[in-house]
Amino acid sequence: MLYVTNWDECRRLADLCRCNQTRVVGQWQQKHPSRWHPYTVRHPVTGEAFTDDGAWAFIAEKIESHQALKIVELDAPPGTQGFEMIVQMGAGLPNLYIKLAVSRTGKCVIGRSFHYSDR
Repeated sequence: MLYVTNWDECRRLADLCRCNQTRVVGQWQQKHPSRWHPYTVRHPVTGEAFTDDGAWAFIAEKIESHQALKIVELDAPPGTQGFEMIVQMGAGLPNLYIKLAVSRTGKCVIGRSFHYSDR
């Protein structure tokens, strides 16, 4: 397993997550399927369901706090890389599964998954 260890790459990814103009959810094209369900996930501190903006902010915070970010090979589109994160949400709660990809140009982050882990 490979993990992102380059702090500059992590900071750039977090910056993309924070900006409305540089983030999209995967369903915008068939080749980027997604399970983006922030409204079904409770924030571990507030207990409230995430919003889309809140989910992106949470992801950026986790990246900047050096949450393990695994490099993965994506099935769709074939031959592309993405990033996976498993976040422990607290006692008695399931883990949160997050998957991201970066556009070919590197100017956009694609949200592929944000849901409780079923693994």
